[in-house]
Amino acid sequence: MKRRHEWRLGFLFLLALALLAGLIVVACGSTSSGSSSATDDDTVDDDASPDDDASPDDDDDDNDDNDSSPGDDDDNDDSTPSHGTKNMIVNGGFETGKPAPWTGQWPYADIIGSSQGDDDTADDDTADDDTSVDKGVKGIPTHSGDYAAWFGQVEIGSDTAWLGQTVAAPDTLSAATVDFWIDLYKFGGATMTFTAKLVDPEKPTTVYADLGEWTQADAQAIPKYQEVTYKLTKAEISTIAGKSVMLRFDYTGNHPILTAAYVYLDDASLTMTW
Repeated sequence: MKRRHEWRLGFLFLLALALLAGLIVVACGSTSSGSSSATDDDTVDDDASPDDDASPDDDDDDNDDNDSSPGDDDDNDDSTPSHGTKNMIVNGGFETGKPAPWTGQWPYADIIGSSQGDDDTADDDTADDDTSVDKGVKGIPTHSGDYAAWFGQVEIGSDTAWLGQTVAAPDTLSAATVDFWIDLYKFGGATMTFTAKLVDPEKPTTVYADLGEWTQADAQAIPKYQEVTYKLTKAEISTIAGKSVMLRFDYTGNHPILTAAYVYLDDASLTMTW
């Protein structure tokens, strides 16, 4: 009878161990199942560790954020960053040898001149020495590189020309600076007026910022470039924020016989911070 009682106790003990083991297995299986059901819905997140956020990730640990809209992580590489500083002008030194993407009107074969001599064997300047008539120019002074834009006399009398480039100012614009180099030259009784402005590209008479005006009185007999730097005021910044704006240069000159007047422009930039 005693042995039968001991056998029953042993059986109950083994049964209890089996039930406990079963509960542990069920608990582990439930935890594993719950973990796998939390799928990664951040399809563009490539953090080093798996992401199971319930919404797109723009946390600071997203080392390569490709979200469709700017995030707030420190190393966001979205196509439109939420902040930055950039020179908005393209080909500001005219080193392509052509004006594009600048636009304008001028009475010359090309408004871009070269410091190089012309040998008619390469497209290295805008003037040639063949027998055809060419209103281009060669051998002009530059501030840097081999090319610059020029304005001035092409024949006796008066002429006008302008050159401009349109950029888009960010909505959150906080600062903007225009910088360029000019060289003014005149001989005899020639007169000229050269202006630089930020204007509405569709209506140039709407001036957002007047950057300066120069006349024959500012010209030098010996060519020498001078730098012009203009920082926009807060009022001017608020006026252009979120708009298309053109950096525009205008020339008007009168050149009687045996006189001359020229303006050379190089290394133009419009740096914006937002």
